[in-house]
Amino acid sequence: MRRLYGFLITLGSLIFLNGPLGHAEENALFDTTVEVTSTETNANLARKDLVDKANFKVSEDLIKQIIGDSKYQRNKNLIRQKVIQNSGRYIVLTKTSDVVPITPVEKGGPAFKMNAQIKINQQNLEKILLDQGLFYESDGTPIVIPFIRWRDQLTSQTYAWWIKNENTLVSRYQNIIETSLRAQFQKNGFYLIKPFELKYIEMIPEDLRSESLRTEDLQGLAQKWNAQVFLTGTFFISKHPTKSDIYNIEVSLKAQQTGNARLIADLYRQFETEMGPQEKVVEKKIHELSDGVSQEISAQVLEAWQKGTLGSNVYYLTLRGSVPLPVQEALKAAVKSKFKDIRQICERKLSSQEIKYEIDSSVSPIEISKKISSFEGAGFQFVLGNATDREIIFNKK
Repeated sequence: MRRLYGFLITLGSLIFLNGPLGHAEENALFDTTVEVTSTETNANLARKDLVDKANFKVSEDLIKQIIGDSKYQRNKNLIRQKVIQNSGRYIVLTKTSDVVPITPVEKGGPAFKMNAQIKINQQNLEKILLDQGLFYESDGTPIVIPFIRWRDQLTSQTYAWWIKNENTLVSRYQNIIETSLRAQFQKNGFYLIKPFELKYIEMIPEDLRSESLRTEDLQGLAQKWNAQVFLTGTFFISKHPTKSDIYNIEVSLKAQQTGNARLIADLYRQFETEMGPQEKVVEKKIHELSDGVSQEISAQVLEAWQKGTLGSNVYYLTLRGSVPLPVQEALKAAVKSKFKDIRQICERKLSSQEIKYEIDSSVSPIEISKKISSFEGAGFQFVLGNATDREIIFNKK
């Protein structure tokens, strides 16, 4: 296995600093110590084997915590080849003890052992997992489905792919937008369904072929086609209030995750056509605006994905007890490092006796409480107080 290590040998310990990550901020690091053994009988060969094993073990354990054991097992070969073999991109430091002989050595048993302290830049590791399509909670490429309406003020009519209506002009508009959305989302690693082109209306129940669908209806349809995200919005076409033969186009779009309808992206833009016949100038403007609008909404969805917002819910984590202001940032970093299911964390309340965080988590507070009953951070010890469907509380000892 090819490894890239710069090294410094000092008084019986070996420190490996991997490239520019050696300068990563301390509060972004996952720090742990492991003991490993080797069956190599030569001390020098054993040291290399032990370092490789330590880096592998810590990488494997942390990846399992991030994406779950079942997903790790399903993608074990990919993770070992594409992620762990690139450990130099996220392992900041490996500091080892002396290599110690094991006596007596049983036949075929380990001959040497060693302790290793390893620090990992978790953000860099998550970025590699993201690049390999492994950071999202589900396997495969995330799917997006759009539910976009077209409202024409001049005809007082609304058109949408899930409504039975015939309008060749709006059909062309819809096809332009679907094609642009597909291209932009594909650049960011998502697959966007083109429901108009593929005639998904034929799979829509009659009672749902209405202009306004409820959020729960949209969630149900998105789940039907295994989409993790659904887009909703309107293109509103109107005549300019003061200029003759010029038209306005108002675009409003928002993206929500299917599981809990959480808003993860939204966009509002206004455009003005050039002067001319409505059919010609509106279609031209739709062509012009489509890529920019599609790029922006897809970038927002990608950002939510990279932050871990997709597949997670908003909960609260509260720490009760006096914590000095200067160490609160270090405490926040310790919480993020300890609670592996937390994707994002931000302060919502700071007082002399309580810190309340808003967290994005793939598991509920009750599930978190089953895994962690106490933790240490910034020199303070906290123990579990209570957990509900929405909040988990720890009290300072």
